[in-house]
Amino acid sequence: MECHSAAGFRCLNFDYIKEVIERAERGDPAASREALELLVACVDAKRYNEEVFTYFSAAIRLFLDDGVDLETSLGLDVEPDKGGRPRKYEKTEIAATDFLLRNFADMRPEQANEWIANNVGADRRFVQRIRKRYSLERFSQDDLLMLAGSLREKVARVLPQT
Repeated sequence: MECHSAAGFRCLNFDYIKEVIERAERGDPAASREALELLVACVDAKRYNEEVFTYFSAAIRLFLDDGVDLETSLGLDVEPDKGGRPRKYEKTEIAATDFLLRNFADMRPEQANEWIANNVGADRRFVQRIRKRYSLERFSQDDLLMLAGSLREKVARVLPQT
């Protein structure tokens, strides 16, 4: 939805932007594509939108700094159905969850491993390999919660409330 300010600048409906970004953060590829459209609209209009730019900044950082495939970091990849049992967890989600537990819930690495094993199913060795691969120190707690994706609600329950 579009609106016009008193100065005549085109702007986008902020509720709609927030809803699209939230859906994209939850892994909806259609919403991720719509978020790209919103980014282009913001750039074309020369308007800064914190929600849109923060979302894409985190996604691009995953690509640039951590080597995550660009389509994956932007939430555009749709894995073909390979049959069999579906994957239980995404590597980026585990990395973000592990970092949140260790740095914001004050868990020791082994406590974080145990929490992830009990709540997600990833074993200790998998978490340790992911820990070495991803460097997430530069992300804020909010960005890490976004990256935690489907695990966000679970991990948020153990974080201290501010």
